[in-house]
Amino acid sequence: MRDLRVCMVTEGTYPYFVGGVSSWVHRLITQLKHIKFDILAIIPPGELKEKYQPPPNLENIYKIPITDEQKFTQPRLKTGEYYDKYIRTVKWLHQYLNEEDFNNASEYVVKLYTQLENDKPRFWASKVGWEYLKEQYYKREDPPSMIEWILAWKDTHIPLLNLLANSIPEADIYHGTNSGYAGFLAVIGGLKYNKPVVITDHGIFLRERLMELTKAKVKGLAEEMWLDVLTGLSRFIYMNCTLVTSVCNYNVNWVTEKLRIPKDKFKVIYNGVDPERLKPVEVPKPPYKVVGSISRIHPIKDIKMFIKAAEIVSKKDGNVKFFVVGPVDDQKYYKECLNLIKKLGLTENFIFTGSRGEDILYWYNLFDIFVLTSISEGFPMSTIEAMACGTPVIVTDVGGAAEPVEGCGYVVPSGDAEQLAERILEIIQNKELAEKLSENARRKVVEQFSLPKIMEEYSKVYQQISKQSAGLPEE
Repeated sequence: MRDLRVCMVTEGTYPYFVGGVSSWVHRLITQLKHIKFDILAIIPPGELKEKYQPPPNLENIYKIPITDEQKFTQPRLKTGEYYDKYIRTVKWLHQYLNEEDFNNASEYVVKLYTQLENDKPRFWASKVGWEYLKEQYYKREDPPSMIEWILAWKDTHIPLLNLLANSIPEADIYHGTNSGYAGFLAVIGGLKYNKPVVITDHGIFLRERLMELTKAKVKGLAEEMWLDVLTGLSRFIYMNCTLVTSVCNYNVNWVTEKLRIPKDKFKVIYNGVDPERLKPVEVPKPPYKVVGSISRIHPIKDIKMFIKAAEIVSKKDGNVKFFVVGPVDDQKYYKECLNLIKKLGLTENFIFTGSRGEDILYWYNLFDIFVLTSISEGFPMSTIEAMACGTPVIVTDVGGAAEPVEGCGYVVPSGDAEQLAERILEIIQNKELAEKLSENARRKVVEQFSLPKIMEEYSKVYQQISKQSAGLPEE
């Protein structure tokens, strides 16, 4: 079979941003040298520099800025058959999505894409567009103000319409790195060219967006419309893709239960690490125990839980220091953490080191225990990276974080600083237990989570769905 070309659709990640998903994409492309890749990168507006050296088999990088901008006013509202067709397409698409008739909805999504790819009509400049919005507005039993309705519609719909107004390169397979905007464009590419589509759920796009809405205290019409759009978008993507590869069983269970997606759409392929690069090595050990986390400083990582546990541990064992290695993603939250450290008297014992740079191997081997205190996760790379280095781990029971940990550390409830402190003390005060957990952790990574093994799984997926699409027999 000839070399496959995979169009990988990313969103706010590779190759312009560093992070877990970006690292996963880079490893996938680098490992699967026999496959040609294109990147279709959905990014914020503005100039961005690539953060990764493109592998030789990454042939093209296409940028698509995501924006919700469209002018509200024009000197004249445009009319004509073209605009009439455009609005009729939007109207029928909404109808089929509301009825969850995804076969007909997919047909109209492709129609809309074809219209917008050739031109980018301003929805607001169209008389029939305004008429359609007014029609939808007056259908509501208890309508809000018209301006509230228009703003909510603009925020939820215009980014999707703007995404559709971009060309998608032809490929043999489309692979979206999430079930949101990236998955949406991957599905459009698959529908347009009649090719298979893979979606990989690292986290769960819908679940994470709903958490953001709750945190932002979005209420009323805006909350209702975002919920409808995000849920409809997610179901449309899942129902129209060929396969969903999920990095943990938790994601599969959540999606199949909440969105009623058939379970046979899913295949669990865990994240993997290179056990030859990440391994136990000798590093200079300080005269105190080291408990650490490699994490960005962000509320979703709940660093405050780690700080509170550090205070409890320090009161019972003064020979422990705590480190968080990683960049500051949220300055306000970072200052709150610093204030909490000061308030609890941990200034000398709780240290933020900043971005981890190239010292990842050093830090994992310096840690006597690796801690992850997130309130939401998919399948965190940092946990199995620490395990590869033979470091016992303690993680919160969120997402798929607990799935690799059995026999290699402990799982504690999210937010439970007291139980985290108890588990830390249990490991650092029991040398035999620590050694046993360390051996188990390294062995499990080599046997179950090695990078070559995981990447081969994706190679098999690509080959299998490509043959199915071409009507060829499987080997």
